[in-house]
This record gives sequence, C-alpha cells and structure tokens, in this order.
Amino acid sequence: MKALRLHAGIRPALGSFMAIGLILSAAGIASAALPSTTPDDTLGTDGKVREIVQVGNVLWVGGRFSALVDRKGNVVEGGLNNLAALDATTGRVAQGVDVPDLTGSNAIVFDLSTDGSQVYAAGTFQHSGGSKNLVEFDGLTGQIGNRFSAPALKTVLVDGNLVLGGGKKMSAWNRDGQSVGAFATTVPLTNPALRAHNTPPMYTDIAPMPGGGWLAACKCDWVLNPGETTGTSAAEKAIVRLLPDGTIDHSWNKAVKSDSAAFGWHLALDTDGVVLAAGGSDFTQKLTYGGQQIWKTDTDGSSQTVIKYGDRYIVGGHFRCVGNSVFHPRLVALTLSGERDPSWVVPVTNSYNGIWALHSDGHSLWVGGEFTRLGGTWSPASQPCGNTKPTATGQTPQRYLGRFS
Repeated sequence: MKALRLHAGIRPALGSFMAIGLILSAAGIASAALPSTTPDDTLGTDGKVREIVQVGNVLWVGGRFSALVDRKGNVVEGGLNNLAALDATTGRVAQGVDVPDLTGSNAIVFDLSTDGSQVYAAGTFQHSGGSKNLVEFDGLTGQIGNRFSAPALKTVLVDGNLVLGGGKKMSAWNRDGQSVGAFATTVPLTNPALRAHNTPPMYTDIAPMPGGGWLAACKCDWVLNPGETTGTSAAEKAIVRLLPDGTIDHSWNKAVKSDSAAFGWHLALDTDGVVLAAGGSDFTQKLTYGGQQIWKTDTDGSSQTVIKYGDRYIVGGHFRCVGNSVFHPRLVALTLSGERDPSWVVPVTNSYNGIWALHSDGHSLWVGGEFTRLGGTWSPASQPCGNTKPTATGQTPQRYLGRFS
C-alpha cells in the first residue's frame, strides 16, 4: 500500500495529481493526457514486481527478484534480494543507495509504504539486522531504521505514529517497532462454498479513512472482532472499515452481496470516495466514504491494482475484457464514472498474472508485475475473453517493470 495517502497524499492512492489538459477521443470520451503506449528504455528485473514507491528521486521496487536487468535480460546490478532502488529520472541504478537484503526461504516483498522519508517493506523475509517480515529504512540512503518482528504480511501502511501490517490478521506497531497492545486484532475468514478455487483469508491492502480509522481490502467473507464468531458477526466482503481502535465497523459496507465470490486486492482513495480493485467475481468499484456504491465496472479476470492518474483511474490486473465483454486486457484507463477509455491501449504479455503495481511520479506511469513485453498492438485486435494468453505484435522487451512517459 504505497505511501501515506490521498494517493499522493493519503496513501499515494490517488496516484500523483497532475495538471493535465483534456482531449477528445475518437469515441467521444473526454480524455486526460494519458501516458504514452510505448515504454521508455528503463531497467527491469529478473522476477516479479509487487509494489513501487518513491522517495525524492529514488524509486523503490519490491517483489521476488535478484537483479536489475536491461531489455536483453543482461544483469546490470546483481546480488539483490527482492528489493531494488532506481533513479526515477533515468530509469537506471540509483547511485549512493545501500539497498537492504531481504532474504529467506521463498522470500518476497509484497508491499511498500512511505511517509515521504522512511520506507517500510512488508512480506515474507528476514533481515540480518533482526527484522522479520517488516523492515524500516531510509528512502534516500537505504539505511536500516527500527527493528520490527511481524507475522507474514501482504500489506503495510505507515500512518502518523503507527505502522499497520495486514496478512492473516491486522496488527499495529509504534514507529519504534513496539507492538500496540491496545489495537484490536481482527481476523478475516472465507467461505469455501462460495468459490471453486482455494482463497486463503487475508488482508491485502490498507489505506487511511478520511475522518479517522482505515479502509482495508481483504480476501474475506467475514472479518471477526475479538470475541466474535461467524454466527454472531455480520458478513463482510472485499473491503471493510476499521475504526481507530482497530475494530471492524460492521455497518459500513453493504455494497457487495454476502453470497458474492468477490475479494479485494487494492484500494485507491479519491476526494469523493474509494476505488476497489477486486477479484473473485472480478470488477473495479467505486464507493462513497459512507460505504455506498457509486459505480461498478466488470472485468473478466481480476482487477489487481488501481491508481488515479489525472482525470482517469488506471487499473491493472490479469483481466482480458472490460465492461460489456469488450477486449481490453491487463491495463485499462477508466473515466471518473467508471467507463472504459478506448483511446489508451497498452498490450501487456506474456504471463497470466499481468500487472500487480502502478505508480505515478507526476509526469509518467510506472508499472510492475509479471510480464516480459509491453506496448505494440493486440493481434488480432479483438480476442475471446476466455483467452488467458492474448497475443500482440510490435512489442518492446521490458521485464517485470516499465515506465510510460
């Protein structure tokens, strides 16, 4: 969950706001000056990218990889352990930065959060300085800060004096690494009867709630406060509200039906509501801060990440179609009312999972995930929604990380 956001402010979940002129697309939709559809020549990684944040001109990239590579796959900086630092301007190796090694069996960084100075990495890993699954470091130098010991985490948020981490449960620490005993521990649960595939319960993202508390995305059909059971608590789904003491506000979200297979992946905060990227029944949805639906756009395959970019929401995932079964895989721009913008088409191939991370640095869009080629043209231009490996031509080799200016 990136920085303390409105997405550049309260999370960075609103993505960085930009002064952007409007143009009219051929389809008649007023469109922001969206990024190029051809990637810049920047370094990539040799493995999947799960999150991107920025401090000053240092771009931090987390995931599961061991090197920064050029477009041919040649190693430019090796010996990395699931974390990298790039120069945001050049897209090359950031100079003078001591990148922490986050190691261990099947180690991975799932999320990064920053207050604009310090960065917090969360996932499954060890650091030689004594931190486990959650580590603090300086965003400009990489110097390690306070020690943390956490269970395996999928998401992290630094919010004022607190650091919140979510996985099988939601926990809170003070900035000095001490656990906050007064913070209520809440536990997501899933109902196996609702889904044909295994969906382990977990928190997947967290963002500050305007006015206090937090919003969290989750793989959940219930989220239990201390002392509650599935027979006594209200059903939850995909997104929940946490009160300032950590407990769940069961009255908040009734926009998703209790028998839905939906689960939440990622949140982006806007001035008038929160946008949820969801899987299971697969959609992108905007809710008011009162928990009521504003709009919902179906995707054939999971929406996995979303940011605001000018007057558009950009959504990434492994979907193949958007809206009324219109072929537009893996990366799409939506208007503020949830309509697909057909003027911006960026083919992403060749891995099924597609896009996991989006970041705007104010003048360009960074994307991360599981891909080896970006740009070009879908060929044929329209393909079946059930095609899990859509094909494209004229693409640029770009491994797991890319930038569109």
